[in-house]
Amino acid sequence: RRKRLLNPMELIDPPSCPEKIMPTLEPQDLMKLLNTANNLRDRTLLSLLIDTGARVGEIASLKRESIQENTIKVTGKRGERVIPISDEVYRMLLALIASIEPGEYVFTNQQRRRPLTRFGVYWLVKDYMRKAGIHGPKLGPHRIRHAFGKSYLVNGGDVRSLQQIMGHSNITTTQKYASLNLSDVIIKHNKFTPLRAAHAAAQVGFFDTVEAIKEAEEIIASKRGT
Repeated sequence: RRKRLLNPMELIDPPSCPEKIMPTLEPQDLMKLLNTANNLRDRTLLSLLIDTGARVGEIASLKRESIQENTIKVTGKRGERVIPISDEVYRMLLALIASIEPGEYVFTNQQRRRPLTRFGVYWLVKDYMRKAGIHGPKLGPHRIRHAFGKSYLVNGGDVRSLQQIMGHSNITTTQKYASLNLSDVIIKHNKFTPLRAAHAAAQVGFFDTVEAIKEAEEIIASKRGT
């Protein structure tokens, strides 16, 4: 029986690839995007994407009876699920569906009343992004989905409820939205550091904290002004 030769490369750990940060959109980008929409259908569609992070196919297949008070029922990869919507989006949807019958699609071609396809929604959103001056990779509805996921967690939402809203079968997928950029980490740290409460409760310090903090604030303000 031949002895198996040891491959020296088996002893070397493969290099780890840095995890890619998913491209997203900032609040000012979303504002510009909404301001670019020039009719009720398109503004409602964009608002619904921003409000729910729904997949493009779920939005394209939305029908009149799928809309209930502050929720929509969509059909995704895992079947049907209910997604909460804001009061603002609910009112916009009510205005949009006022003239359509049950069974009809919510988002249709404005000339022939045919439902927009998922590709039609994709190109519509991508075109509005370009008009709004939004650049970078992967323009389209999925980038809005990423923006929703990130914003939900940054503003205090939890991973479990986000998983349910976005329809992820694996929570690992949802946890990727917790990968924040450096500016987000700094903001979070300043908000949640235990030092703030401890410092406020402390009665004595090693130096005059009032004067030191005042001087530091002046330095920070001068740097921001440059």
